[in-house]
Order: sequence, then C-alpha cells, then structure tokens
Amino acid sequence: MVALAGIRPGPGRAASLSWRPGLFTRGLLVVNVVFAAWLFSPVWWSQLGEDTRVFYAAGSLAAHHGDPYDPRQLFSEEDRLYNAGRATHDDRPRFAHATYANPPLFTCVLQAGQRLGPVGFHVVSGAVLLGAGLAGFLAILKAGRWPVRGLPLIFFLTSGPMLLALFVGNTSALLMGAWGAGYLLLTRGRALMAGALLSLLVLKPSVGIPAALVALFLAEGRSKRAVVGFGGGVAVLALIDVALTGVAPLGRWVATLAGYTAALSLEGPTTTFSSNSAGQSSLPGLFLDHLALPLAVAAAVFLAALIVAGGAGIHGLQKARADPELRLALGMALLLALCPYLHLNDVILDAMPVLVIASRPLRAGSRLCLVLFAALAPVQVVGVAVASIGFHYQPSAGTAGIGIALTVAALFATAQLARPVPPSAASFPVPA
Repeated sequence: MVALAGIRPGPGRAASLSWRPGLFTRGLLVVNVVFAAWLFSPVWWSQLGEDTRVFYAAGSLAAHHGDPYDPRQLFSEEDRLYNAGRATHDDRPRFAHATYANPPLFTCVLQAGQRLGPVGFHVVSGAVLLGAGLAGFLAILKAGRWPVRGLPLIFFLTSGPMLLALFVGNTSALLMGAWGAGYLLLTRGRALMAGALLSLLVLKPSVGIPAALVALFLAEGRSKRAVVGFGGGVAVLALIDVALTGVAPLGRWVATLAGYTAALSLEGPTTTFSSNSAGQSSLPGLFLDHLALPLAVAAAVFLAALIVAGGAGIHGLQKARADPELRLALGMALLLALCPYLHLNDVILDAMPVLVIASRPLRAGSRLCLVLFAALAPVQVVGVAVASIGFHYQPSAGTAGIGIALTVAALFATAQLARPVPPSAASFPVPA
C-alpha cells in the first residue's frame, strides 16, 4: 500500500503521496476479497454469528423473565435454541456455551429484537454491525480530512479484525462506530456532544472505556466539555438502565465483568468465564499463563515502553506530543496493546493508527503493520490448515493469540513515525 494524497498538509504528512495501490497491494486485496467471500459462503454458515446467537439467547431469556447473567440459565437457553432435538447422525458442530457480559440496557434492545425471529435477528444484527463499523471508519477519514477512496474502504472491510467482528457478530463494530463519530465531533468543535457519544463505549468497558479516554484526553479538540459530556452520558445511560430494568440487573452485570477479570488471573480457578480469556491480542496475553494479572500488566507496560522507545527514539516522543494526529494514534495503539482483555475483533479500533501509518512516508515497520492488518486472517487460516493437515498438529487455544502480532506491529510502526523522516522516504511513494 502507498500513503495518501490530496489530503490536508500536516505534521509528518507528505502531500505528494497517493492512494494508488501498487502491484503487491492489489494482489493482497484480491486475496482478501476472495477470502472474505469464502468466509461468508454457505460453507461456514453453520458457524456464522456465534456471538449473535449468544445475544439472541440472552434476549430470549430476558423476554421469559430469566437472568442472562446467570451462566446456568443462559446455557440452558442456548441448548434449547441451538442444541435441542438434534439427530444423533447430525455432524454439525454443537453450539459451544458462551457467557453474556453486556449492560442491561443492551439486553433490552436484544429483547425487543426477538420479534424479528432468529433469522431476521441475525440479518439485522449483521447489517447494523457492518453499517456501524463502516460509519466509524468513514468518520475517522473525515476527522483526519483524508479523502474517501475505494482502497482504504476495501482495506478496512477485508481486514482481519473487521472480518472477525462481522463473522462472529461481535459488538466491536459498534464501538468502532461510536468512537469514530465521537472523534469526528471532537475535531469539529462539538466537544460536549462528542463526549456524550463516546459514553456509548461502556457497552464493552474492557476495551471501550480505554478507547474513549484516549479520545477525550489526546484527540484534537479535546476539552473539559468533552469529559463532562462523557460523564453525563454515562450517568444518563445508568439512569435509563435503572428505570427500565432496576438496580439488580446492573449489579449482576458488574459482577459478570468481575468474573471475566478473575478468569484472566493465573491464581483463579477455572470458571464458566475461563474460555473467554483465550486468544488475547494484547501484550498482557503474553504473560497471563505465567504471572498473576497485576504482574502480567506490569510486564506488558515494561515491554510496551521498550517497543515505543525502540520505535520513536530518544527525542521522538516530543515530536509526537506536538502532532495531534500522531499523539492520538500512538495513544490508541498503546492503550489497546495494554488492555488485559482484547481479542482480534477488538483490534478494529487500531484502524485510526493504521490510517495515520498509511498517510505518512512508509518504513519497514509501517509496511509490516499494513500487511498484517490486511492479511492476518487468511495467513492464520492457511497456517492452521498446513499445521493440521501437513503435520497432524492441532494448535490449542492459549491465552496469547495471533492478534498480538498486529497490536505490537501497530504500536511499533506508530512510534516509528515520530522519528525524523529519512530523505529517501520523504519524496515518492513506494508500493508496500
């Protein structure tokens, strides 16, 4: 991929660069489009929307006055909806039990969606997630005054994080929509409204709150009014929550979040939440199998500091502080890399740092990051296939996931942008 052209000149941007794809980029995007078509083909329909099924089961259980935060009740409802009455010769995989950890207000939305029926619920959910993710990406383009072109849109829609979010039906795409819109409003001087919109990221607090704080304190247009808007938005959502569902469901939701946190601890017992800790895409995931959560986070902070120092150099961070766009990108890449609970679909929020990387003269770290963001999903599928078929090896789902490669690459490449631009990289775009 090459960097952008026709954009607003700014710190570190080269106005001569363009979105014109080189031969390698075109080939990579063709592979991605083919992979996406295969991933959403009838071959995989039986496994499509696993998170969406959990949401439908949670809404169904709530509609029947059950508690979706009680794993036993939810698992029973999942069995009733997806595993009951299956013939013994049915070779389709059984639906694997999964817990639910979204706020009660979101549960009310899921409950209302029961009127659509299972198929309608899945179709509408997929359309909403696609629309939200795309809207968030377009908002980031507008906020950075980047031109809207087909190349970045295809690049984003076929990237590993976006494909995974759509395939499983995860709320990460909703976070992308809210964050992108909030960032756009901040850059347009609508701080209070931006803060209120960013409060929607509490839908998934483990990822959403850090992402919201990065925008509130590092983005262009940040102000106290944005923080007030965020706090007010959270308070209003909580009041609506209590008014519609009462205090008890809110408390059970918080207890569920604590269960997810406990599942990340090395010292904690195996629980119904433990399966959710597999495949982490952040730096703490490298250490969670060996260290307690606080020590794993501390080790991740140390490693992240080394990555940033190696990328930016001694004086690079001063440059990043003076460049609002780079400051925000580096802050987002850093916070995501340090989130203890982060899956590959959540790395969709690294789209803003990746856009900044693509808009600057490319270096080795930038090229690696762009290729990983585009090709990580098909590479993983091919790798697993080769390991299982060629070497009869079945990779197990450990705490550390392949997405760590992407978060590390994004962090290093973003930090590297703070280094002085070599003269050879400042003149002409070179295909990645």
